[in-house]
Amino acid sequence: MRIQKSGTGVSNDLHKLVRMQMRSSIPQLKYKWLLDIGTDDARFCKLMMQDGVIPVGIDIDRCSKPSVIANAMHLPFNRNTFDIVTMISVSDLLEKWELNTALQEINRVLKNGGYFVHGAGEPMIGHPKHWERVLGYGVSIFRIAKEQK
Repeated sequence: MRIQKSGTGVSNDLHKLVRMQMRSSIPQLKYKWLLDIGTDDARFCKLMMQDGVIPVGIDIDRCSKPSVIANAMHLPFNRNTFDIVTMISVSDLLEKWELNTALQEINRVLKNGGYFVHGAGEPMIGHPKHWERVLGYGVSIFRIAKEQK
């Protein structure tokens, strides 16, 4: 299945693919706290609510009306807050250093044993940044095990 971003956001097909992968890879989604980075119009949050997930969507665009206005490099949440963090078609918008900082922030807000879910469609033609290749295209789910101090 080829997934492409539309000119105004992420395709519904990619959202459905991410949800399907999460349902098959993450046990008991119900009552899990989910942070959706780059939530845009919160379509993915609304979709995941059908599975009993408690979503919080962030975006830097006030017009998209996210739950929280913030960027991925400075997540305004305490350590170990979320069970799942999703970043769908966002990493291609970040510079390499921004992606590195965002991944550090994701690790900080994820609970031990939490899941980082990265979703990416085909890059837009002529898009200058292709950092998504670092994480790959399609859907990747990473379970995060943190060192105990």
